[in-house]
Amino acid sequence: MGQAIVQLAKTVEDVTIIGICSKSKHEALKDSPIDHLLERGNDYPSEVRKIAPEGVDIVLDCLCGEECNKGYNLLKPMGRYILYGSSNVVTGETKSFFSAARSVSIYL
Repeated sequence: MGQAIVQLAKTVEDVTIIGICSKSKHEALKDSPIDHLLERGNDYPSEVRKIAPEGVDIVLDCLCGEECNKGYNLLKPMGRYILYGSSNVVTGETKSFFSAARSVSIYL
């Protein structure tokens, strides 16, 4: 899903894409059209601030969980935080809409 989003984003003029993933995925993504690839787990918010000192327009998050605040704090005023996945919120063997909804109510 992330690769499809990158390809779609690259159809927009003057877009800079900052990707954040685990170090193990960096090799597979080295030839992707991502402009800046940062390692999750490090202090990536400070690295993003070096690239975009005023913040970013959009954060796309497929994980949720503890990383939400980091991404949200990187937004410019009126920026958009888009959560399109929640694999870090739902636990257990069965991941379904209902188990996700049950988990989300805990965080509200």
